[in-house]
Amino acid sequence: MTLRRTLAVGLAASAVLVLAACGSGTPSDQASDAPQTILIATPDAPWLTTLADAFHAAYPNRTAEFKPVGTDAKAAQDAFGSADVVSVADLTQLASWLDGKKLLDVTDVAKTVSAPAVAPFVVDAKAAYGVPYLDSPWVLFYNKDLFKKAGVAAPDGTWLWGDFATAAKSLTTALAKDGVKGTFLPADPLVTAGFATAQTGDAQLMAGKDYAYLKANAQQALDLVQAGASLSYDDAAGTTAADQFGGGKAAMVVAPLTLADQLADAGFAWGLAPAPQKNKLTVGEGKVPVTVGQPVGYVIPAGIDPAKAPAAKDWLTFISSEKAAVLLASQGAIPAIASDGVTNAFFNRAKLTGDSLTRSAFLTHDAKYLPPVDKNAAKVWDAVKAADKTMRTSDPSGSALDGAIADLTKKISGIVS
Repeated sequence: MTLRRTLAVGLAASAVLVLAACGSGTPSDQASDAPQTILIATPDAPWLTTLADAFHAAYPNRTAEFKPVGTDAKAAQDAFGSADVVSVADLTQLASWLDGKKLLDVTDVAKTVSAPAVAPFVVDAKAAYGVPYLDSPWVLFYNKDLFKKAGVAAPDGTWLWGDFATAAKSLTTALAKDGVKGTFLPADPLVTAGFATAQTGDAQLMAGKDYAYLKANAQQALDLVQAGASLSYDDAAGTTAADQFGGGKAAMVVAPLTLADQLADAGFAWGLAPAPQKNKLTVGEGKVPVTVGQPVGYVIPAGIDPAKAPAAKDWLTFISSEKAAVLLASQGAIPAIASDGVTNAFFNRAKLTGDSLTRSAFLTHDAKYLPPVDKNAAKVWDAVKAADKTMRTSDPSGSALDGAIADLTKKISGIVS
């Protein structure tokens, strides 16, 4: 079984939260095996019934019912007092719950996970408070047909951002008559500020200082716009990766793996490659490419009815199993666990041929999660979003980039001080 790599991020001065892919688990030995129905607050999705049936088959005395909720922090908070299990996608909300000691300790569930290097929602490396079940790591999607038509060498898994930019410009020139741009850069801070933070080894987003590392990615995005190889920030904000790449308007895009489920009937051959890297430290044989991602996990409120706690923990054990991951993948979701079985299930659905580079990009990456799990992260990330927009709508040769970084430093310093 291959696992996506983990990331340790600060929760507070004395707490560390590690987010990782969950491995296969086995049913826990219940203190009470009385029949129980648990209510799970989770975003509506087509795979819920499939998961509920599989859960009941694995645990005949357990029944899962679902309460559809939104994915934002307020929706999760509103559901927190009325459900036995809650899905959480907003990591700043997770930080608030951890800081307030509002989550049930599920270390006993974590101990049943047999896969190596797995640490679901662990604080202080001692106690676990939930499990991730979905992930959305960003990778490079590329249109094989357009690369071949343009005569541009396809990604080989060793691209740095400079290689990406060069290819984007070459594709744009070669495909000008077709009105195709070399790439599409979403109006999302993850594609610029996010990658800059994730791929700069000593970057400390919550430190309130030293944000000069954000400049290079923003400057490159502006350069691609000026070269006609990518849409402007404002134009990008009015469209999507599915429209631009799936519609054949851009030859490649760096986007979340979830885009793949929208490309099954794209009408052209496409593949995956690792996201471009900052330097050669994370490319090549034996190296793991660094990317960004945003996991979704299940937690159990600390105030749950004690009689329902065993059944709720069974749900966490089930959802962190490879069986559940394969079911999710077969429905077009990207599970937090990566394995050959998961890959095969997803590739069959997405109609991917599964060349070696595509499989490797799907299976192997070190996903840094942004915004980080920190009680101040929501305000800090809002400041980053504003600065990123300013930088990506500036003159790349002027002083606006430096000014935006100086303003960001001042804002974050005020937030975290």
